[in-house]
Order: sequence, then structure tokens, then C-alpha cells
Amino acid sequence: MPNVETLRVLVDVVPDPAEVESITRDVDDDYLVALASEHAVDYIVTGDKDLLEWPEQRPPVLAPAAFAELVGE
Repeated sequence: MPNVETLRVLVDVVPDPAEVESITRDVDDDYLVALASEHAVDYIVTGDKDLLEWPEQRPPVLAPAAFAELVGE
């Protein structure tokens, strides 16, 4: 498991989204989708069932195991 110093090198801290539109079935997930969309991420990696089953998936949503397989871990 990475330590805090490693995470500081690997992650970008970005500002909150300016607007949060209600587009998922779980309103609490809308913030994450807005943040990911505003900062043009390639994927949302989560175990959240609502996001994994969200039909629109913009950006694509992957379970952690699927992401690890995608990146060859």
C-alpha cells in the first residue's frame, strides 16, 4: 500500500466542480461524476454499485479489479 509521500507524487489535487448536475440515480455520486468530467479523467475507479451500473458512464466507470487488469497489475 502506498504511503502518503508516494500519493503526493501520484495524484493531482484539483478544485471542486463549478456545477453539479443531477445525472445518476444516486445524487451523492453526481459530485464525483462532475469532478471527473471537469478534469477530463480517463476512468472513475470505484466499487460503487450505482456508478458501475450507470448506463451513460461518462467517463467510463471500472471496478478496481477491472482497472488493475487494464493497467496490467
